[in-house]
Amino acid sequence: MLPPRQLTLPRGLSLIELLAVVATISVLAALLFPAINRVTSRANQAVAASDLRQIHLAVGHFANDNDGWLPGPGPSAAASGFAKNDLKFARYVAPYLMSVDFSSAPSTQQFRLPQLEPREYYRQKVKPRDVRAVAYRISTIDFTDPDFKYPFGDSDATPRINPKKMATVPEPARNKMLWDLDQKNLQGNPGWKSEVPKEPLYGNSRLALYWDGHIDYEPVEAVTAP
Repeated sequence: MLPPRQLTLPRGLSLIELLAVVATISVLAALLFPAINRVTSRANQAVAASDLRQIHLAVGHFANDNDGWLPGPGPSAAASGFAKNDLKFARYVAPYLMSVDFSSAPSTQQFRLPQLEPREYYRQKVKPRDVRAVAYRISTIDFTDPDFKYPFGDSDATPRINPKKMATVPEPARNKMLWDLDQKNLQGNPGWKSEVPKEPLYGNSRLALYWDGHIDYEPVEAVTAP
């Protein structure tokens, strides 16, 4: 007859072993988090590029519906928040990107255009004062032809500058329509400066949407403000 099997309890971890496990996990986390952040940032940049292509299509649809005229006039920054009577880029293109009946909305109701709100903007905890993000700059005087300016017009100019026709934009493959805005390439000291990211959203590159619809990932030093 076999002797009864003795029950042996597992030995618990000593304090030193527990500290070693915690230290190992901390080291692994420190190594993994930057890599995860880079992957997430790149994924968000790809989504933002897709959103910008939708913006380009919306601008084209607006021009087709308005005898070739571009949306405007508006300011030089593409804020995502707007009301139905605002003179803002987002308001002009929103009907082609959102299923909202703006005509029946109260004049004080605020809307947000998701395509102008990069996920990376909020992931980096940029806190806008109200319902708008400011993450893109609109082309104004940044053209290969120095005589071509303000294609979307300028609502802040005196007298107001009206928009131009889309067909008149010179060299669409070489001139930018929209590109990433941050405090490193922000001109002046506007009141909404705090709503703009302090650093480029995607590290060493910025997204740029060109007038022909293509997207470029441009080195930060190559996309600075004039």
